[in-house]
Amino acid sequence: MKFEQNIRTNDRQSSKGNQLKWENEGIWYKADYTGYEGLVEYMIFHLLKKSSLAENEFVCYDLEEIKYGTVIYNGVKSPDFLAKVGRLLL
Repeated sequence: MKFEQNIRTNDRQSSKGNQLKWENEGIWYKADYTGYEGLVEYMIFHLLKKSSLAENEFVCYDLEEIKYGTVIYNGVKSPDFLAKVGRLLL
């Protein structure tokens, strides 16, 4: 995915607060910062698919190459789940 415009960054922070995130047309993109964060989320998603959890109880991640300006990041993408999380917290 190439980002030049029409993106929304997340004002929520990752655990260390340094992972780059973008939202574009209902899809969140998360770029690796220290190496393999996206790969870990992708692998955990596939493990959870085999668990007893319902598919609405975890987030689906797909691997993605993200181009932002002249920099290319490895990372993941997922459907926007923040609205659903907000409804669950109410």
